Amino acid sequence: MDADHAGNSAPTEGYRELEMEYGGDAIPEHVFALGDVVQLSTNVKDVEEAFDSSGFRWDDLMAPMCGQTFKVLEIESALIVGLESPDGTQNNVWYFPVSVLTLIRRKDEEAIIMKYAVFIGKASAGAIRTLLEDLLQLSCQVIFLIKKWKLLEPHMKVYTLSSITAGMALAVLGPTKEYLSMRNMRAKAKSKRPTLLNSLGLDADNSAMAVSTCSAQKTQGPFMAAAPGTYTLRDTSIVELVTGKGYMKKHSEQVHQVLVGTATFYWCLMLLMFAFDNPACGEQTPRWKWLSFVASTLVDFVAQLWISLHGRQGYKLLIFNFRKILFGTFLSVLGHFDTFADVNFTSMISECEPITWFSIKDTVYNLPLGLSLQNVANFTLIVGVFMFQAVPGILFLVRKQWLPMIFKINEFNLLLTVMEFEADMQEQGE
Repeated sequence: MDADHAGNSAPTEGYRELEMEYGGDAIPEHVFALGDVVQLSTNVKDVEEAFDSSGFRWDDLMAPMCGQTFKVLEIESALIVGLESPDGTQNNVWYFPVSVLTLIRRKDEEAIIMKYAVFIGKASAGAIRTLLEDLLQLSCQVIFLIKKWKLLEPHMKVYTLSSITAGMALAVLGPTKEYLSMRNMRAKAKSKRPTLLNSLGLDADNSAMAVSTCSAQKTQGPFMAAAPGTYTLRDTSIVELVTGKGYMKKHSEQVHQVLVGTATFYWCLMLLMFAFDNPACGEQTPRWKWLSFVASTLVDFVAQLWISLHGRQGYKLLIFNFRKILFGTFLSVLGHFDTFADVNFTSMISECEPITWFSIKDTVYNLPLGLSLQNVANFTLIVGVFMFQAVPGILFLVRKQWLPMIFKINEFNLLLTVMEFEADMQEQGE
């Protein structure tokens, strides 16, 4: 459907006459602001009749939209605002009279909801990783060092100690920080409006981010021509970009494919490393595995940076706050290295004789239940890494659900950094 067919892309002369009735400066202030979440009236007839006096055009595709909630994408005037179109036409923005819209949440409240979703998503993913991977793998690696310390080469000691350090940092510091941030967001939500607590949760897919005021009739895609050879970026959020909401519906599929492809490539590479070319007991990881890890990390970084730069806030973060970009990238590399080290430690230790005990100062400690260190390491990798991280990380990314948690499971920490920055900017009204 194009603008000539319907889609209410341009005001008719009747709308101009209605606007004149307010006498210019007498036009009331906007009822809604960019980024506010509103609900369209459930009464289809009332909505259709409201267009009769608005000067914009009604379309039958608007009927299923009635009763649903939307984010305010544009403000055409005091009387008309732009919402997400049902079929992606007209640059994904259709216009509606404010008289048939009800405010659900202000944009600063949406920022709180988004931040909370990011924090609880990261905390949930961190808890899964801590309980099913890091604590058990840390125990296995510490016991292995105690058992084999005198036999290991210095480089192997450094490598294993680095893996232990990375695991401890991810197991303790990350979840603790996110838990404290969650508490802060809950307190902030309660101070804003106690009922806002009911909206806090894991799913950020319906949270609203601020968008630009560029006219949808004059732009295409994420950029707006500002002058010959220059462009102005739109405030498209990471959530909108991945889910296809807001302005970015036609770019969403490509972005989504890149994310799914990047995550699938990484997890398949980890599985390949676990299954093939295991080093001898106490020997270092084969060179091809190191090179593959570096290559996958670079692919991951380029993919996240490319996606981040689709929106104005990601661009601002890169230009004006590069340290946050570096920190998000560091967290991604650290998370990937921790999994890489756990995978290769498990593949290496499987070539050792069964380790069922260790001693400290002539005191012998036996592993419980007759288990060997290899049993525990394989359990953490098969169950904790592949079953509870790789599989849901790919599956829910494909389904575009629980994005903050799934981003953390896949170690898309740069995207999470941008999401937090987007929410900060929206809360500050920028």
